[in-house]
Amino acid sequence: MTKDFVYARHASTQITAEVAAADNPYVAVQQHIFGYELAELMQKRSFTDVLYLLLTGELPTAAQAQLLSQLQIALCNAGPRHPATRAVMTAAISKARPEHLLPIGLQVLGGERQGAAAVAEAWQALQDCLSQNDFQPALQPLPAGFGQVYAGVDPLQARLLTQLSSLPAAGPALRLCNQLQSHWQPQQQGILDIGLCAACCLDLGIGKRESIGLFQLLRAPGLLAHGMEQTHKPITDSPLLSDDDYEFQQDR
Repeated sequence: MTKDFVYARHASTQITAEVAAADNPYVAVQQHIFGYELAELMQKRSFTDVLYLLLTGELPTAAQAQLLSQLQIALCNAGPRHPATRAVMTAAISKARPEHLLPIGLQVLGGERQGAAAVAEAWQALQDCLSQNDFQPALQPLPAGFGQVYAGVDPLQARLLTQLSSLPAAGPALRLCNQLQSHWQPQQQGILDIGLCAACCLDLGIGKRESIGLFQLLRAPGLLAHGMEQTHKPITDSPLLSDDDYEFQQDR
């Protein structure tokens, strides 16, 4: 089955280059990320800069770094009502192992319905809208990345959209989201966190597949924090339905 394929002899990457130790070729004494030496990046650049470098191959401008930095904060905490956070909190207070909590949350976060997989769908939907010469929201169905939270517009995401759209690096994708928000909000539909992430990725030049992983990464701190908080509590701090809340019936 493999005779028609010519496989590479070695795995390859353009991201990392290492300088091997003189006495052991399997350990590195120096590392470069897209040509930039790691220790120098540590001295002169922020984590946001290096994250952008890893995802795009280029260091960001000051405006791009500002947009990505604010997006990092905007998405860092999904809050206790989010299904992924609830999963982490439940697992933690039930005494799951601490090292398993973040993977549990990311597993729940990775779904196709308002999860990480939906970011790519929103990215593509916005890209398709931007490619139309005369885009009119009134003539289009509700795009991916927009919808309802508890039967209404998410006011927090709407506010974050306004703030991110005011930044110098905000581009056509965020402007389009503002246009869509104005059109759909009277119908109780609005920007979701997945749409906000997708729009910022488009304006920052971050690809569709990369946007999925970035969303997971930016949501991870809040999942981790909520989970670790619950590990310090007894299981009795978790709500439990009393017997009076159940209805028992005898089969005949």
